[in-house]
Amino acid sequence: MNEKKKAESKVAEEKTEKVITHTVVKGDTVYSIAQKYLGKTSRASEIRRANNLVTDILRIGKMLVIPKK
Repeated sequence: MNEKKKAESKVAEEKTEKVITHTVVKGDTVYSIAQKYLGKTSRASEIRRANNLVTDILRIGKMLVIPKK
């Protein structure tokens, strides 16, 4: 593999490894966060699963991991 392709491959790997997080603010719901980052409220369960949430109640200031699209 030539050097240019190696560099492009490394950049692609780094982009996929970045973690998206969201810090909960007043008024946020799991559904509104799913809509904002994942494009559908129906994907709220993915956020719950990624953060080991057992309820939809969120504490202000909590940092949530957002799963990749």
